[in-house]
Order: sequence, then structure tokens, then C-alpha cells
Amino acid sequence: MSTVRITLPRYNQSWDLPREQILSLIPESLIGQALQEEPEVPEIILENPNVTPESMQVIADILQGHEPQYHVLNLSSSARYLNIPWLIYYEDSMYDQVERPIDGNYDTAKNRKLLLNAIETGHNVVMGYLLLKGVSPLKAPMAQSQGTTPVMPTSPALEEAMRVDNLEAFQILMSDPRVAKLYSLLGLFQSWFLGRDTAITRYLLQVIPKEEFIGDKWVWLNSRRLVNKLEFTQSIYPLLTTQKQRDILINQAIEDNKYDVFSWLIDQPGNTNYRQYLETAVDWSQYPDVFYALLYHLPDLTRDDYNQFLEQAKLSSYKIAKDILIKWMQERGL
Repeated sequence: MSTVRITLPRYNQSWDLPREQILSLIPESLIGQALQEEPEVPEIILENPNVTPESMQVIADILQGHEPQYHVLNLSSSARYLNIPWLIYYEDSMYDQVERPIDGNYDTAKNRKLLLNAIETGHNVVMGYLLLKGVSPLKAPMAQSQGTTPVMPTSPALEEAMRVDNLEAFQILMSDPRVAKLYSLLGLFQSWFLGRDTAITRYLLQVIPKEEFIGDKWVWLNSRRLVNKLEFTQSIYPLLTTQKQRDILINQAIEDNKYDVFSWLIDQPGNTNYRQYLETAVDWSQYPDVFYALLYHLPDLTRDDYNQFLEQAKLSSYKIAKDILIKWMQERGL
């Protein structure tokens, strides 16, 4: 077998590596590119300090078909410099917990559990390694009786990534064809993230075409979750396309007594349907500041207007609306 010598002068160490395996397994690496440029070169000297003896030994073992038994430190810099990204799989301490069955089938109960643990704790490198080795991110469908509707498989791994807001794991799993065919980004957004301010939420808002989910009816159906948290409202607001959609959110914020959301929305340009907002407040709001904010924006209300709102307030479950309107009218001599 033809070999090429790889030498690290800084450490006074050398490895004789099989040319054929280099060109087969790591052709895009710095070493592979050097061989492609000079196929008969007898020695490749690597003087860069980022290349460590630990990394070269791992590479040598892998080319011979042997993975490390335990994790190895100081691999990341070599992985980047040599352009061998899979080297980092062997640097994570959780790698030591991987079960390596004799039959080569890594999709064991222990490794599936480890996959979820890696996602939960942010060991995404180990998650990637387990997926590469064939550990399934899916939960197999349960057996069904004859004539019943088939039950689709699910992905506990993806659900765990969403539960702990592990964005990198979410992206890796959604790029896996086994997972991607089960879920749509829009479906996940609506079922898991609508109304939540998370890293995955912000990512989905960037990648889902807004025409897929922003419409008057959609905003109306989901308005309660859209005003659940100010941070989420602020992230979804730029995607709204009509004043009707913005008014829906303001009225919902009033109904749900989300004063912080209401205050932010009312300050946004164009949101000036104050009379409509006041009608909603009379029926729903428990916050005096909501009324005062709206009344200050309605300086031209007549006595008849106030009387109309008072009649509406008498039917409200909240006494606060009537009291504030009466006080406001008295202060203005109406």
C-alpha cells in the first residue's frame, strides 16, 4: 500500500498514511488537496501549530478503520485548519458514553436516550455523530389494529430540541430527510412557537415566507398568542401587511389586559383608530392607563360621544370604565 509521510516538525513526529484512503475519505482536506496537486509527493510537512499530534493520531486511526475509544482533546483547531470537520466528533466528553455494538448497529435504546440527552445539554457535536452513525431521530409508529388509521411516526429528538430551544439541533434535525418529511416549518411555528419569544421562533420568522402565514384571517385566529409576550409581538409586528391586522392585535391586547403590549402597539405609526380601541377597552380593560391613553388621543369627543360610551360601560363587567368616563367628563365640565 502506497503511503505518504505527514510530518509535524514542531513536535518531531511523523505518520505514514495510506494515499488511497486519504483521497477516498478526506479528499477535501488540506492533506487530500496536497495529494491531488502532487500525487507522488513523498512527504507533507505541516508546520502550523494548529495541527496537533493528537489530531494526527486520530486521523491515522480513522484511515485504518479505527475510531478512538474515548474522547481526545485539542482537535478543534486541527479540524478547522485541515478542513476535516468530523474530527470534532471525538473531542466532546459525551463521546465516551456512546454505545458501540459489535454488530455495528448504533441505533440502540441507550444511544437513542443519549441522543436526547445530547440535545438537552447542548452537546450538538455528539448529536451529529449519533445521527451520522445511524441513530434514528424518530419514534417508530405503534402497532395498529386492522382497519384503524395509521399513526405517523414522530421525532422525540426534534421535540426535545424545541423544548429546550436548541436552535442548532433544530436546524440539524430539520435538515435530516427523515425528520423534514414529517414536519413543516409553518406547522411547527403555529403549534410550538406562536406567542413564544425563543431563538427558534426568531429563526422561523426569518425563514418562513411571510405570505405563508400572515393574513387578516390568520392574525385574527391567532391574535391571542400573538400578543402573549411583548418580545414576540415586536418580532411579528414588522411582518403585518394591513392596518386591519395591526388593529386586531391592539384590540386583543386590550381584551387580554396586556398593557405593555398595548402601550408599545399604540405608539407605532399609523395605529390611530382610537375610538375603536376605546370601544374595546370599555368592554374589556381593567387598566386605568389604557383608558387615559386613549382619551388623551380623543380630545374632540362630544358630550353625546361620552354618553354613548357610558351606556356601553353600564353593560360592562368592569365598573372601572364607567368611573373613569364620569371622572373624565366632570374634569372637562361635560
